[in-house]
Amino acid sequence: RLFALFGGKTADARRVIDAYDIHSTQYLGSYRLAMAPSAIAAFPDGRLATLEDDVVPVIRVWTSSARRAGHE
Repeated sequence: RLFALFGGKTADARRVIDAYDIHSTQYLGSYRLAMAPSAIAAFPDGRLATLEDDVVPVIRVWTSSARRAGHE
């Protein structure tokens, strides 16, 4: 999988990660995050880790099943 962080100028800027098949470049879906992360890492098994800077930094690990975020 190839992951792309949506930039844009909407409320979803830096909160939506689009997933694509690395070989065919077919769109697979999106992850919609609660907060804009300050860093993102992809694991070889397809999971994502995000770092959120808040009062206490939070690291979240996401599964590889991409979900539609309502934009395409």
